[in-house]
Amino acid sequence: MKRIICAALSGILVLGLLAGCSEAGGEAGESTPMGRYIEEQTAVLEGISRVLDLHLDSDGRPVFYVLGEGTDGALRLERCVLPAGGGDLERTEQTWTGGLAGIRDISEASDGTAYVLASGAEGQNGIYRLRGGALEPVELPELGQDQAAGEGLAVQHAESEVTGTVAFCAGGRFLSGVRALDEGELLVIFGGEGISRYRSTDGHLLMEYPTQSYNSGAAVLGDTLLAVSADGKETVLYDLKTGRQTGGSIYDGLSFLTALGLDDEGVYLGDATGIYRQTAGGTIWEKLVDGELTSLSMPTLSLSGLTSDGEGGFYALLQGEDDVRLLHYSYDPDTPTLPDTELVIFGLRDSDTIRQAIGEFQRSNPTVRVNFQVLLDEELGATAEDVIRTLNTELMAGKGPDLLLLDGLNVDSYIEKGVLADMTEQTRRLEEDGLMPNLTNAYCRDGRVYG
Repeated sequence: MKRIICAALSGILVLGLLAGCSEAGGEAGESTPMGRYIEEQTAVLEGISRVLDLHLDSDGRPVFYVLGEGTDGALRLERCVLPAGGGDLERTEQTWTGGLAGIRDISEASDGTAYVLASGAEGQNGIYRLRGGALEPVELPELGQDQAAGEGLAVQHAESEVTGTVAFCAGGRFLSGVRALDEGELLVIFGGEGISRYRSTDGHLLMEYPTQSYNSGAAVLGDTLLAVSADGKETVLYDLKTGRQTGGSIYDGLSFLTALGLDDEGVYLGDATGIYRQTAGGTIWEKLVDGELTSLSMPTLSLSGLTSDGEGGFYALLQGEDDVRLLHYSYDPDTPTLPDTELVIFGLRDSDTIRQAIGEFQRSNPTVRVNFQVLLDEELGATAEDVIRTLNTELMAGKGPDLLLLDGLNVDSYIEKGVLADMTEQTRRLEEDGLMPNLTNAYCRDGRVYG
């Protein structure tokens, strides 16, 4: 139902364009700056509770895992690969999960070896190595872990055994993730308490890095580790072998929702405001992708994975309530740097549904910026009556938005005063696209549709 409403609202936004909205920059030409990252939705997966380990494989293809609940109520894990050149997502169910009650994290090394932070069905909880389709425990003596006996590494709590939202505690430290390295090594991420590097063959502790990293807040490229500083205020770079800090940069807004990454061009990160890059040796964060013009800012979605595509663009995983979307951001030199058209929406109060529709709409209309203005700000102390009085004055003067969210407003009064446009012809097109007449005719007066 949410998707139907969102699709309908995206169509309604088109009516705003047909009605004639404001030009932000005029016709694109020599005087119009050109070039911008645009968003493409490459896949949508439904019935997904969590996504893990978005990365590129040795062939440059995006790979990730999805967790869900099977028809029998048991854990269902799939490995997803986007074929080179695009096409349908290849989904392979992983059969080695039979002995697990929950999975918190997965990470693949370049040779294909996968490490899994999981909750065993018989109390054997910890880190496992996947070899030949079977799991084998990675023992970490430094933490007092003896997985064979199911002791030492205990499950502190489990919010959902099926989806794998489990919390592990070992040696008094919280384990939040793993990162597979080459040469049989792995990183263990202790949520908020640092990162440690181990030799997976015997669990020997090799190095510790003082960070405040979260599961998505750590990345590795060669011998360089990118993480969050111990005080949580900046990104930091470490030499994996020596443990020395080699760089760092302040970024306002770092949190567990910030996704970090490394590639040959430097450091990049993403959050709801956009995707940013800092070139190697630089100090300035350049905003490459504007979150307000993409799905990144949609309140119903959260950024759960981000990786460079190796060609200057990015792949991102956005997690919804029960679905996940794989998006691709690439630079288009023929798209205006700033949208040349602005669509203004007024509403008394904020609306997640409207913002979701805006995200869907702007992906299909990259030359349009949707400006959603929420009129009633409770912090300013203005009452709804005051705001409506001011709005009415604007509307009667021929000013105001391209679209008006009618919640809490006197619709019939606006129709009588001729404020609302006749959308009869346009809404008939929506009916042809499958929108039900009881929706399109909700504000039908004398055979004309006004909302």
